This record gives sequence, structure tokens and C-alpha cells, in this order.
Amino acid sequence: MKKVGFILDSFSCLTQEEANKLGYGYFPFRVDIDNKIYHDGVDLNKDTLLKLIAQGNKVQTSLPSLEIMENVISSMCEEYDMVIYLPISETLSGAMSAANNFTSEYKNFIIIPNRFVADQFLYVIEYIKNAIEKGLTINDIKKKLALIQKDTETYIIPFDLKYLINGGRISNLKKFVLKSVSKMKLLPFIRFHLNENSPAGIARGYKGATTQIISKLLDKVKDHKPFSLLEKFHINFVSGINEEVNNDVIRIFKENKLTFNSVRVNTSVIAVHTGPDAVAVSIMPKIK
Repeated sequence: MKKVGFILDSFSCLTQEEANKLGYGYFPFRVDIDNKIYHDGVDLNKDTLLKLIAQGNKVQTSLPSLEIMENVISSMCEEYDMVIYLPISETLSGAMSAANNFTSEYKNFIIIPNRFVADQFLYVIEYIKNAIEKGLTINDIKKKLALIQKDTETYIIPFDLKYLINGGRISNLKKFVLKSVSKMKLLPFIRFHLNENSPAGIARGYKGATTQIISKLLDKVKDHKPFSLLEKFHINFVSGINEEVNNDVIRIFKENKLTFNSVRVNTSVIAVHTGPDAVAVSIMPKIK
């Protein structure tokens, strides 16, 4: 049986230490805050880094260094028969293109681009492990994951829209809509699905947005019941730096008989584009 290793990056919302404890390699993205570079998931704890983003005047992200990437790839390709890296789609990040630089030299290094976030990566890794044990090919696995992604969504509740508007992930028309809504003192929330970030609804506050998101999630099951949703889907929460908001969202879900499979603090590479106090709810089918 092939010995398979996995590499994650900052979009997993794990730190390097957490990834390594699970036996996975890790590519840390970099965040530049007022001309000082930090390696996400390595240099500072996530709460501290998010607070620095909130205080910063000029904040931007950049890819993991090629030197770090090659060191991780080289080490793991010696240890494992096959090493799989799970970067987010190239339409949202250049990590996949950067990793492609190493595929010709390291023949057992395989890239599977995706649109997952946080603990969804951990579910995917368990599926891949089981699939390989059953004899499925990488192409079989890619086809299955493509189907899973069609029913995978993330809803983001932002608080300071400047991050979304300036982050380069929203089209000009959608930026105009967001600016207009902001002037009306309403709170839009965003749906991330496949390669698209788009406004999913408008609320008078984050509690109303949370209630609307719950309704959209329940629409995924025919009987519109929480039990059916939890039976078929993983629901995960990515928190920001505002503890009151974090606790309220968790509470509202519980009041609607929904619990999160996991809670992770947001990564700086996402927070630069959504804001450090933004929160997100992601849903993904349970893979069989």
C-alpha cells in the first residue's frame, strides 16, 4: 500500500504546529502589515495577528516563500510514496501556480486544487486516504471532490466592508452594490461558492444575517429540519476577533438546534480580504 503524505497551507486555518502534529506539511502564507512581514500560522498566534491587521494602515498578503515550499516538498517526497498538496483554486490564490514549479522535479508530488476552507480540508484528507486504500485513482478522487464542491458553500459576515472592497476578490459591480448598501447602514453577507464571491443577502445586523444563513442552509434538505441537515452535512464556524459576535452566532445556531462540527479562528490570509472581525459559516456534504 502506498504511503501518502499531505500538505496544507494557511487556508486550512491551522497553524504550522497543528498541521505538523496531525502529520501534515504546511505552507505558511505571508502577511505584510505596515511593511513588517509575518508568516501566518508560524510567527504569532492567530488572535494577535488578527488584531495587528485591525490596527494596520497598509495590509496585504503574499504567497509562501518558494524556499519554504521546496524544503517541505523535498523532505516529504523522500518520506512518502505520494505527496498531495491541497491549494485553494488558482482564481483565488497563486499558491497552485507556485507549487507547479516543483512538479517536474518531484514526480510523486501531486496537486489537487479545490475551494475548501478550514476543517473541510481535514474531511477531504480522510476521504482521500480511504479512497486510495480502496484503489481509486487520483483522477477518480478529483472527480468525486468536484461533485462535493458543487454543494459546498461558505457564508461570510463582514463588518468593515473596506476589506472586501479593497481585497481584489469582488467585481466592480459587486463593489458598487456593497458600497451602496453600506451607505444605507445595512449589513450584506457574502456567499463563496466554486469560484464566485457574491452578495447573498442583506440584514440590519449580524444576528439577522445569521438567521438568514441558517434558513439558506436548511434549504439544502427537503424537510427543512436541523436533524436532516446535520445528518448529511458538516457545518463549520470560522471566528473573528470580536468575541461577542462569535458567541452570538454560536448561540443562534444552537437555538435553531444546529451545532458546529468545528470552530477555528480565522487565518490572516483570509482576514485581509474579509476583515479581522468577520465570521464565516461553511457547509459541506459528508463524503461517503
